Amino acid sequence: MVDANGIALVVNEPAPGRFYWVLQKQDIDDGSAVDTASAPLPSYGLAMMAGMFALQRRRGFFSRRPARESYESRTDFGPTTIQ
Repeated sequence: MVDANGIALVVNEPAPGRFYWVLQKQDIDDGSAVDTASAPLPSYGLAMMAGMFALQRRRGFFSRRPARESYESRTDFGPTTIQ
């Protein structure tokens, strides 16, 4: 998986059952790591999801959305009655 800035997400398994995600810069010949997992994950899927989260966080995906404290309905359904 490569994003628009040329950063690739790679999942490695250096030992059986120990998966690490690595974000690598693609325009550099040696493919140096931009960010890596600090601890192993038990499955390829979990490592891929954690790496995708790190890639999105790096792009500022989560900081663009304002936090929503509560939801207010715009429709008034009237008083609630219990019978």
